Amino acid sequence: MADEIRKWHATIAKNTIGTTETAESDAPTLRDYVTMAESATLVMQARQCIVNALITDTVTWTDDPDRDVPHELYTFIETAVDYLMITGFLVWRAHPDIGIEVAHPIDMSVAMNTDGTWRPVARAGAAFDTDGWNLAIMDQPMVDAKIFSEHAIADRRLRSAVARAYHEAVRVSHIETFWLRRDAFNSRPTVWTSVAQSLTNANGSTRPWFRGIGGGGLSVDRTVDPEVDFNALIHRRAETIAALDEATERDNARVLAAEQPFAGVADIERGRGAHTEHVVTDGKDYKPTAALIAQTDGTFYYNRARQSVLSLLGVPAQAIGESVNSERTAANHRQYEVAMATFDATVTKYRRVISDAIAVATRQPSGAYVAFTPCMTQHTLIKLAPVLKTETYIDMLACAHRLDADAFDPARVAAFQDAFAAGGQSTKTDSDRGEATQQRALKKAGTGV
Repeated sequence: MADEIRKWHATIAKNTIGTTETAESDAPTLRDYVTMAESATLVMQARQCIVNALITDTVTWTDDPDRDVPHELYTFIETAVDYLMITGFLVWRAHPDIGIEVAHPIDMSVAMNTDGTWRPVARAGAAFDTDGWNLAIMDQPMVDAKIFSEHAIADRRLRSAVARAYHEAVRVSHIETFWLRRDAFNSRPTVWTSVAQSLTNANGSTRPWFRGIGGGGLSVDRTVDPEVDFNALIHRRAETIAALDEATERDNARVLAAEQPFAGVADIERGRGAHTEHVVTDGKDYKPTAALIAQTDGTFYYNRARQSVLSLLGVPAQAIGESVNSERTAANHRQYEVAMATFDATVTKYRRVISDAIAVATRQPSGAYVAFTPCMTQHTLIKLAPVLKTETYIDMLACAHRLDADAFDPARVAAFQDAFAAGGQSTKTDSDRGEATQQRALKKAGTGV
């Protein structure tokens, strides 16, 4: 993602200094979108969530629900979701051997006819057979007067899910990269030095800078030498540093040779610790420090950026199982319903395009074809239980719970519905109870009762 981060920084820099339009060379390209779809974790999570929602639908032949559906269709569903997220359109054709062939976005693009309709075209330089391809548009590219002169639409026109979320996804990657680099930097030994307040004459010692920490290993000359001069000080300082290097090498060799079980355990035979630090202070005090400190608001902005990416992809965080905090606990249930309604709308968009392609590719001379049968959510089924026919309710329950309709007892299901209709059972969901709790709290706060 390094290239994406650099492009993102270039875009920010151009906008910051007052440029009204970003140079087209700095804008993300189709290959950037493909790379992001293949490597960005959030994009892959969103794609898998949409695929899971589609394959949980009942996919059957319209004339015979018990007839086996070709396994290749499920592979087509996954591939179609991937390409629709990248470009917003799908180029496909029926194939006698593999069922449905899908064109990769790098090979095939779209162009606009003079009458305002779209057609599939091979990209420049792609040796690709252009016969028999069908086109389905989900997210229409940006249209202006220049589009009619383009052999294939420019990458900047794409308004797909990945194109919408691209810059925010790069921002998330940038934050994660910064955290990793910060942690790696903080893992290195780092000290902060200041002038030592106890800096005094060292009784004529010619090695006044050395202090051993954690044990012995190097003898320190504290004898008084009346003929010491500055050159001697410099020379013996160099000798001290060389001796410290040798001591460190000996310690490293001993540890690596497994003379100690692990670092920090006392060496009984040698009578000293497994590791000794040597410091040359040059008259300064020292203390360890973390050079880069985490910002208190970093996690907040990181989570907001992640949520923005998922929302732009049409898959709210709640759809992948994440909990989004609410100011009022009672409102969280309602937020979940709104988020899942957004996700259902996203899945409907993909299902409409993919189901049309499957219907055309699998249509038989008799008119039968493979079709999606979306299952109603359990929450909605509970709401509708009192007003549905028992036979219809059993079919919907079988679809929602992935069971055969024969597994349900019609008499007991009818009794269950009658209990709801008579008020013996509550049709309120957690969301309804949460809203009721919130309303009571607001009423109590307003009246003081």
